[in-house]
Amino acid sequence: MKKMKFLGLALVCGLLLVGCNNKKESTEQTSVETTEEPAATFEEGVLTTDNFTLTIKDKEIIKSPTTEGYGLYITYEFTNTSPENILPRDTIASCIQIEQTTETSLVILDNNYDYFDAFGGIEDTDSYNEQVDKYNLGLDELLPDKTIEVFEAYSLEDTTSPISIIAMFDGSEIGKQEIKLEDLEKPKAETNETVSANNQTSQIEESEPVQENYTEPAVQEESYEELKQRTLNSTPSERANWSNKEWEAFGMALSENGLALDDNGNIISQEEHDQNVQEETVSEEPTNLTDFVNKYGMSPAAYKMQYEGMSEEEALRSTPDEMKTSGEIQLGFSKYGI
Repeated sequence: MKKMKFLGLALVCGLLLVGCNNKKESTEQTSVETTEEPAATFEEGVLTTDNFTLTIKDKEIIKSPTTEGYGLYITYEFTNTSPENILPRDTIASCIQIEQTTETSLVILDNNYDYFDAFGGIEDTDSYNEQVDKYNLGLDELLPDKTIEVFEAYSLEDTTSPISIIAMFDGSEIGKQEIKLEDLEKPKAETNETVSANNQTSQIEESEPVQENYTEPAVQEESYEELKQRTLNSTPSERANWSNKEWEAFGMALSENGLALDDNGNIISQEEHDQNVQEETVSEEPTNLTDFVNKYGMSPAAYKMQYEGMSEEEALRSTPDEMKTSGEIQLGFSKYGI
């Protein structure tokens, strides 16, 4: 009897030891899980993930002469740390959100500000093309272990309300960077106007202005409406060295005024253009049976029945004999007396 009690006690102790051991393993596993590194971080303007690193390098306020309002121009540095190719611009759009808090609203800014002409004006073709090339570079796939700069321009509600750069990962916010717009570099055009105004005020106050302190007033840039009107008054030879912006304005002006270009580059009405096209189309129609069959795969009479809804008799009567096949001539004579 005592032996049975001893065995029972040993069994109970064994179960307790197993339970403790399982509890210890569970605790260790929980500890390991809680110390895992986060999948993505956003600190001091740097978004780091397993696949890429995105650094906010520069921010400035810009103004396009052909676009209303101001833009926030951000320079990103994008490094592909994954083994696969990555589309930088699409990736930035999915993980960066720009918000502006105005007096009444929280606005998510769109990255659709037209900035190509914001750095050199309408006439600066080199600057315009440089910005186009920079934009296109972000659309290409980036190879592993490569780094490029990507540029985005966001449409601002105003130039005073604060900005928040929100970093997103897997649909959740993981960090935020606050920006005060008054701390950023302002558009050059705005700065020049301020300097010019200060110089003019100084000259008025001085009884004998000093020549070296005089600053030439800023040249007024051509508005988009003025640009369209100028292009409408152009000749074909003057368009040889036009910028992309001038051609864009010219096309808009032609469309708005119901105008078009003829084959020699002269401006004509849309009605004249349509008439010329119609006459060219008619003149290109085949003038003999062989050419017609080669072009349409059937005779003129068959074409009229199939596509113009004519009856057999109507098609044969309206088609001259030289455009009929021998079978159609025989059919017309025997059946309809043509």
